[in-house]
Amino acid sequence: MTRPDLVESEIDSKRTSTAYLGGAIVIIAFSILTIGNASQ
Repeated sequence: MTRPDLVESEIDSKRTSTAYLGGAIVIIAFSILTIGNASQ
């Protein structure tokens, strides 16, 4: 049986990693758009 606090910390960990992943995707997309516009 899992303890409730352990489950909550796993959920927080997943939220944090999802936020970092989303942020990285946004930064990469912004970089690609910036480089694309600069090269025109």
